[in-house]
Amino acid sequence: MNTTWSSKLAEQFKVKLPVDLRDWLDKEIWKNTIYANFGEPISPENLLDPDSSTIWGGLMVPDSQPVLGNGCGDCICIRFSPDGSVREMMNWSHEGCYWMPYGLNLYEVLIFDFVTSNSEDDEESVDLTFAQWAVSYTNLDETKKKELVELLL
Repeated sequence: MNTTWSSKLAEQFKVKLPVDLRDWLDKEIWKNTIYANFGEPISPENLLDPDSSTIWGGLMVPDSQPVLGNGCGDCICIRFSPDGSVREMMNWSHEGCYWMPYGLNLYEVLIFDFVTSNSEDDEESVDLTFAQWAVSYTNLDETKKKELVELLL
């Protein structure tokens, strides 16, 4: 019996989740505070619940699944290829039901979203656990990773 969030989602939706998404779900990184445009993580419980209104059938791109919301109806979604692997991440807007590519993987999208949505005037900052987690997936050397974490904080 599958007990991790990632295995439950993979089984129910017949998808192949990459390491960063499995880690995000199974280590419950999504429960950390995220101060960004898309700072409201979608819980795996809602994705697995057939009665949930999390997935907007008929409005969202049919090969997508939301991961983060902005509190106003817009989402960052995972798009899947026909073989079930992750194709890209996209920004889906509920007004007009349009979408645009936003990145290739979750950690990249999260870093980009945080950097582009916060200013020096903001009193809120990213959670250290979240920053370290997202940066750990980059291909940067350790010195650059530390610099990026500092930038995010």
